[in-house]
Amino acid sequence: MIINNEKIAKALEYIKSEDENTTQETLTMCQIPAPSHQEKKKAEYVLEKFKEIGLLNVHMDAVCNVLGTWPGDGDGPVIMLAAHTDTVFPIDTDVTVKKEGNRYYCPGINDDTHAAAEIMAVAKAMVRYDIHAHGDITVSYTHLRAHETRHDLV
Repeated sequence: MIINNEKIAKALEYIKSEDENTTQETLTMCQIPAPSHQEKKKAEYVLEKFKEIGLLNVHMDAVCNVLGTWPGDGDGPVIMLAAHTDTVFPIDTDVTVKKEGNRYYCPGINDDTHAAAEIMAVAKAMVRYDIHAHGDITVSYTHLRAHETRHDLV
């Protein structure tokens, strides 16, 4: 069973131990305004994070999709972990994070910003513990939600 694999078990523990850092990453990204078609600043932030993590072939295309690859062993299909960078509120929306009790509030926090931070945590764990699938894993932050992007992803 995959859970019995020592590298996988260590990676899962690492992801749990990084929970506070993942939350902080979410809060940081929430404060970067990124309305649809105005995501460049957030995309540039993610681009640098992908490079820091150690993903390969990290690049941003002309429409601000950010992609990076973690290589597989060449014996399987490509898998994509994807989130979108855009949000649906205007550029001048107050994106200050507010905390009430144990909850954070900010426009866009669950409109994929948290998923984006979680995907980064998974990528960090794969790199840290040298975990490779059979196929390459492409980590992607697209400039629009998936149903709007199907013709744009490079």
